[in-house]
Amino acid sequence: DDPFWERYMQALFEVARFGANEVAARLRLSGKDKRMIDLAGGHGGYSCAIVKRYPGLHSTVFDLEGAAQIGEQLVAGADLADRIDYRVGDILVDGRRVEVAIDLSGPTLRCSRRQGA
Repeated sequence: DDPFWERYMQALFEVARFGANEVAARLRLSGKDKRMIDLAGGHGGYSCAIVKRYPGLHSTVFDLEGAAQIGEQLVAGADLADRIDYRVGDILVDGRRVEVAIDLSGPTLRCSRRQGA
């Protein structure tokens, strides 16, 4: 119930609206791709755009508990809770246990590792 997470995730969700559709448009997924993971994707904005573009795709957003709680609400508000679920964890500790076909962590994970080193 930390008000920080609500304000932070809502702000990131709104910012993601500017680029999420572009990210989704640039991805070239095959019809065989059924699952993706959005590491540290708390607000779910990118997952929303991507699963809308690829109807057979399901996304799992992996983030800290506070981010995940708010993200689930945002995704439900976008009417995509049936295609986007959440797993709570710390990507620097738990992230290696998740098997996926598509990983959007890219620079976020690399920057987090550098800052924590």
